[in-house]
Amino acid sequence: MPDDQFTIKVQIDGKYYPITILRSDEGKIRRAAKQLNDKIERYKKRFGTGDKYDYLAMAAIQLVTQLIDLQEQR
Repeated sequence: MPDDQFTIKVQIDGKYYPITILRSDEGKIRRAAKQLNDKIERYKKRFGTGDKYDYLAMAAIQLVTQLIDLQEQR
């Protein structure tokens, strides 16, 4: 592994995922994980019962839609 890369563990909805990243991207990755977790929690509170994968899917589609909106603004 190059010196500018290292592995961190990112927690998404209570499960840890190891990911190899550039050191310069650590803050961005951790912020992304926080935003994803925040959205998952909002869906859990809003809809109550459901499969955790449903909440993950809903959060992912919302975040990707926001990304597409930003890309189209360029």
